[in-house]
Amino acid sequence: KRDWSSDVCSSDLDGAWTLARAKVDLGVWSGPVAGRFAPAGGGVLGGELAISAAGTIRDRVADGDVEITLSGGTYDEPARKLSVAGVTLKVRGRIRELRERRTGPGQVLAWERGSYDRFALGAGRVVFRLAEEKLHIEEARVGVLGGELSVERAAVALNASSFAVAAEMRGVQLADLLPLLPPLLASARGRLDGRIALQGDAAGLRLEGGNLSLRAGETAELKFMPTPGVISGQLPAAVRQHYPGDRKSTRLNSSHVSESRMPS
Repeated sequence: KRDWSSDVCSSDLDGAWTLARAKVDLGVWSGPVAGRFAPAGGGVLGGELAISAAGTIRDRVADGDVEITLSGGTYDEPARKLSVAGVTLKVRGRIRELRERRTGPGQVLAWERGSYDRFALGAGRVVFRLAEEKLHIEEARVGVLGGELSVERAAVALNASSFAVAAEMRGVQLADLLPLLPPLLASARGRLDGRIALQGDAAGLRLEGGNLSLRAGETAELKFMPTPGVISGQLPAAVRQHYPGDRKSTRLNSSHVSESRMPS
Protein backbone atom coordinates (compact mmCIF):
# COMPACT_ATOMS: atom_id res chain seq x y z
CA LYS A 1 0.00 0.00 0.00
CA ARG A 2 1.29 3.46 -0.90
CA ASP A 3 -0.28 6.66 0.36
CA TRP A 4 1.03 9.59 -1.64
CA SER A 5 -0.33 13.13 -1.43
CA SER A 6 1.71 15.65 -3.38
CA ASP A 7 1.49 18.94 -5.21
CA VAL A 8 4.12 19.00 -7.94
CA CYS A 9 4.49 22.00 -10.25
CA SER A 10 6.76 22.16 -13.28
CA SER A 11 6.73 24.92 -15.88
CA ASP A 12 8.83 22.95 -18.38
CA LEU A 13 11.60 20.36 -18.46
CA ASP A 14 14.02 22.83 -16.84
CA GLY A 15 12.40 24.85 -14.10
CA ALA A 16 11.19 24.98 -10.52
CA TRP A 17 9.30 22.23 -8.76
CA THR A 18 7.67 21.70 -5.38
CA LEU A 19 6.66 18.57 -3.53
CA ALA A 20 4.31 19.80 -0.83
CA ARG A 21 4.07 16.45 0.94
CA ALA A 22 4.46 12.75 0.24
CA LYS A 23 3.81 9.86 2.59
CA VAL A 24 5.61 6.52 2.36
CA ASP A 25 4.47 3.41 4.21
CA LEU A 26 7.70 1.70 5.33
CA GLY A 27 5.81 -1.52 5.84
CA VAL A 28 5.96 -1.75 2.02
CA TRP A 29 9.16 0.20 1.25
CA SER A 30 11.38 -1.09 4.08
CA GLY A 31 13.66 -3.09 1.78
CA PRO A 32 14.63 -0.30 -0.64
CA VAL A 33 15.07 2.31 2.11
CA ALA A 34 17.15 0.08 4.42
CA GLY A 35 19.15 -1.23 1.48
CA ARG A 36 20.05 2.30 0.45
CA PHE A 37 21.15 3.67 3.82
CA ALA A 38 22.09 0.54 5.83
CA PRO A 39 22.98 -2.18 3.32
CA ALA A 40 24.67 -4.43 5.87
CA GLY A 41 21.83 -4.25 8.37
CA GLY A 42 19.26 -6.63 6.97
CA GLY A 43 16.62 -5.24 9.32
CA VAL A 44 12.94 -4.44 8.75
CA LEU A 45 11.68 -0.87 9.06
CA GLY A 46 8.16 0.18 9.98
CA GLY A 47 6.37 3.50 10.32
CA GLU A 48 5.49 6.37 8.04
CA LEU A 49 7.88 8.69 6.22
CA ALA A 50 6.73 12.22 5.37
CA ILE A 51 8.72 13.98 2.64
CA SER A 52 8.58 17.59 1.50
CA ALA A 53 10.94 19.19 -0.98
CA ALA A 54 11.44 22.04 -3.42
CA GLY A 55 14.07 22.86 -6.00
CA THR A 56 14.92 23.07 -9.67
CA ILE A 57 15.45 20.78 -12.65
CA ARG A 58 18.49 21.39 -14.82
CA ASP A 59 19.47 19.11 -17.70
CA ARG A 60 16.95 16.52 -16.53
CA VAL A 61 18.52 16.38 -13.03
CA ALA A 62 16.44 17.46 -10.03
CA ASP A 63 18.03 19.14 -7.04
CA GLY A 64 16.83 21.19 -4.11
CA ASP A 65 16.11 21.08 -0.40
CA VAL A 66 14.37 18.12 1.18
CA GLU A 67 13.04 17.31 4.65
CA ILE A 68 12.33 13.71 5.67
CA THR A 69 10.46 12.89 8.88
CA LEU A 70 9.74 9.45 10.31
CA SER A 71 7.05 8.96 12.93
CA GLY A 72 5.76 5.86 14.72
CA GLY A 73 8.79 3.97 13.50
CA THR A 74 10.03 0.48 14.37
CA TYR A 75 13.20 -1.41 13.49
CA ASP A 76 13.78 -5.15 13.92
CA GLU A 77 17.00 -6.94 13.05
CA PRO A 78 16.87 -10.53 14.36
CA ALA A 79 20.40 -11.38 13.21
CA ARG A 80 21.81 -8.76 15.58
CA LYS A 81 19.11 -9.28 18.23
CA LEU A 82 18.18 -5.61 17.88
CA SER A 83 14.66 -4.21 18.15
CA VAL A 84 13.51 -0.61 18.75
CA ALA A 85 10.10 1.05 18.83
CA GLY A 86 8.73 4.57 18.99
CA VAL A 87 11.34 5.68 16.44
CA THR A 88 11.41 9.24 15.12
CA LEU A 89 13.80 10.69 12.56
CA LYS A 90 14.31 14.13 11.08
CA VAL A 91 16.74 14.64 8.18
CA ARG A 92 17.21 17.85 6.25
CA GLY A 93 19.56 18.43 3.35
CA ARG A 94 20.13 18.71 -0.38
CA ILE A 95 18.81 16.05 -2.73
CA ARG A 96 22.18 15.61 -4.44
CA GLU A 97 23.78 14.97 -1.02
CA LEU A 98 21.23 12.32 -0.05
CA ARG A 99 21.80 10.56 -3.39
CA GLU A 100 25.44 10.22 -2.30
CA ARG A 101 24.46 9.27 1.25
CA ARG A 102 25.71 12.56 2.66
CA THR A 103 24.05 15.06 5.00
CA GLY A 104 24.98 18.11 7.00
CA PRO A 105 25.40 17.93 10.79
CA GLY A 106 22.58 17.95 13.30
CA GLN A 107 20.31 15.18 11.95
CA VAL A 108 18.32 13.55 14.76
CA LEU A 109 17.26 9.95 15.39
CA ALA A 110 15.38 9.01 18.57
CA TRP A 111 13.44 6.08 20.01
CA GLU A 112 11.36 5.29 23.08
CA ARG A 113 12.34 1.73 23.96
CA GLY A 114 13.96 -1.40 22.61
CA SER A 115 16.34 -4.28 23.23
CA TYR A 116 19.78 -5.28 22.03
CA ASP A 117 21.18 -8.75 22.62
CA ARG A 118 20.34 -9.55 26.27
CA PHE A 119 19.73 -5.97 27.35
CA ALA A 120 16.70 -3.71 27.51
CA LEU A 121 17.10 -0.25 25.99
CA GLY A 122 15.40 2.84 27.34
CA ALA A 123 14.81 6.08 25.48
CA GLY A 124 17.65 7.14 23.21
CA ARG A 125 18.69 10.05 21.01
CA VAL A 126 21.45 10.26 18.40
CA VAL A 127 22.62 13.43 16.64
CA PHE A 128 24.53 12.53 13.48
CA ARG A 129 25.63 13.29 9.95
CA LEU A 130 26.35 11.04 6.96
CA ALA A 131 29.65 11.41 5.11
CA GLU A 132 32.27 9.21 3.45
CA GLU A 133 29.96 6.17 3.61
CA LYS A 134 29.89 6.45 7.40
CA LEU A 135 27.45 7.41 10.13
CA HIS A 136 29.26 10.06 12.14
CA ILE A 137 27.82 10.26 15.65
CA GLU A 138 28.03 13.78 17.05
CA GLU A 139 26.24 12.95 20.29
CA ALA A 140 24.35 9.90 21.51
CA ARG A 141 22.55 9.01 24.74
CA VAL A 142 20.56 5.91 25.64
CA GLY A 143 19.14 4.43 28.81
CA VAL A 144 20.74 1.04 29.42
CA LEU A 145 21.94 -1.20 32.28
CA GLY A 146 19.84 0.79 34.72
CA GLY A 147 21.76 4.00 33.94
CA GLU A 148 22.77 6.04 30.92
CA LEU A 149 25.30 5.41 28.17
CA SER A 150 26.61 8.36 26.18
CA VAL A 151 28.94 8.64 23.18
CA GLU A 152 30.42 12.00 22.22
CA ARG A 153 32.09 11.15 18.92
CA ALA A 154 32.22 7.98 16.84
CA ALA A 155 32.01 6.82 13.22
CA VAL A 156 30.48 3.58 11.94
CA ALA A 157 30.63 2.46 8.30
CA LEU A 158 27.18 2.17 6.69
CA ASN A 159 28.04 -1.27 5.31
CA ALA A 160 29.72 -2.49 8.51
CA SER A 161 28.62 -5.78 10.06
CA SER A 162 30.15 -4.81 13.43
CA PHE A 163 30.97 -1.73 15.46
CA ALA A 164 33.23 -0.63 18.31
CA VAL A 165 32.70 2.50 20.41
CA ALA A 166 34.06 4.08 23.58
CA ALA A 167 31.25 5.20 25.85
CA GLU A 168 30.71 6.95 29.15
CA MET A 169 28.44 5.26 31.67
CA ARG A 170 26.52 6.97 34.48
CA GLY A 171 24.58 5.27 37.24
CA VAL A 172 25.03 1.75 35.87
CA GLN A 173 23.47 -0.96 38.02
CA LEU A 174 25.95 -3.68 38.94
CA ALA A 175 23.17 -6.27 38.73
CA ASP A 176 22.43 -5.34 35.09
CA LEU A 177 26.14 -5.45 34.24
CA LEU A 178 26.64 -9.08 35.33
CA PRO A 179 26.00 -10.67 31.87
CA LEU A 180 29.01 -8.75 30.50
CA LEU A 181 31.39 -9.83 33.27
CA PRO A 182 33.31 -13.07 33.86
CA PRO A 183 31.21 -15.57 35.87
CA LEU A 184 32.52 -14.58 39.30
CA LEU A 185 29.43 -13.01 40.83
CA ALA A 186 26.08 -14.61 41.55
CA SER A 187 24.46 -11.24 42.31
CA ALA A 188 25.45 -7.65 42.96
CA ARG A 189 23.98 -4.31 44.00
CA GLY A 190 25.35 -0.80 43.59
CA ARG A 191 25.85 1.92 40.97
CA LEU A 192 28.94 2.67 38.89
CA ASP A 193 30.25 5.50 36.73
CA GLY A 194 33.11 5.42 34.21
CA ARG A 195 34.13 4.66 30.64
CA ILE A 196 33.92 1.38 28.73
CA ALA A 197 34.73 -0.01 25.28
CA LEU A 198 31.89 -1.90 23.60
CA GLN A 199 31.90 -4.08 20.52
CA GLY A 200 28.84 -5.43 18.76
CA ASP A 201 28.47 -7.89 15.88
CA ALA A 202 26.30 -10.80 14.81
CA ALA A 203 27.37 -12.71 17.93
CA GLY A 204 25.98 -10.00 20.23
CA LEU A 205 27.33 -7.29 22.50
CA ARG A 206 30.68 -7.59 24.30
CA LEU A 207 32.52 -5.50 26.86
CA GLU A 208 36.09 -5.15 25.59
CA GLY A 209 37.52 -3.11 28.48
CA GLY A 210 37.27 0.11 30.44
CA ASN A 211 37.21 1.57 33.93
CA LEU A 212 34.20 1.82 36.23
CA SER A 213 34.14 3.13 39.79
CA LEU A 214 31.66 3.37 42.63
CA ARG A 215 30.11 6.77 43.16
CA ALA A 216 31.32 8.70 46.21
CA GLY A 217 29.49 7.40 49.26
CA GLU A 218 27.97 4.51 47.27
CA THR A 219 27.94 1.00 48.75
CA ALA A 220 28.15 -2.14 46.62
CA GLU A 221 27.04 -5.56 47.80
CA LEU A 222 28.56 -8.56 46.01
CA LYS A 223 27.63 -12.24 46.22
CA PHE A 224 30.31 -14.47 44.74
CA MET A 225 29.89 -17.73 42.86
CA PRO A 226 31.03 -20.80 44.88
CA THR A 227 34.42 -21.36 43.20
CA PRO A 228 36.97 -21.63 46.06
CA GLY A 229 40.56 -20.83 45.12
CA VAL A 230 39.60 -19.42 41.70
CA ILE A 231 37.93 -16.11 42.47
CA SER A 232 40.61 -14.60 44.68
CA GLY A 233 43.24 -14.96 41.97
CA GLN A 234 41.19 -12.94 39.49
CA LEU A 235 40.13 -10.03 41.68
CA PRO A 236 41.81 -6.58 41.56
CA ALA A 237 44.20 -6.04 44.46
CA ALA A 238 42.02 -3.28 45.89
CA VAL A 239 39.10 -5.69 46.10
CA ARG A 240 40.99 -8.87 47.03
CA GLN A 241 41.73 -7.66 50.58
CA HIS A 242 37.99 -7.49 51.19
CA TYR A 243 37.19 -10.85 49.55
CA PRO A 244 35.10 -12.83 52.07
CA GLY A 245 36.40 -16.30 51.20
CA ASP A 246 33.93 -18.96 52.26
CA ARG A 247 31.40 -16.32 53.31
CA LYS A 248 30.66 -15.80 49.56
CA SER A 249 29.41 -12.22 50.02
CA THR A 250 30.80 -8.85 51.00
CA ARG A 251 30.03 -5.14 51.03
CA LEU A 252 32.28 -2.49 49.49
CA ASN A 253 32.08 1.27 49.42
CA SER A 254 33.85 3.90 47.38
CA SER A 255 36.66 4.18 49.94
CA HIS A 256 37.50 0.47 49.47
CA VAL A 257 37.75 0.62 45.70
CA SER A 258 37.75 3.86 43.78
CA GLU A 259 38.35 2.37 40.34
CA SER A 260 38.25 -1.11 38.83
CA ARG A 261 39.49 -2.04 35.38
CA MET A 262 37.10 -4.09 33.34
CA PRO A 263 38.36 -7.28 31.66
CA SER A 264 39.87 -6.91 28.19
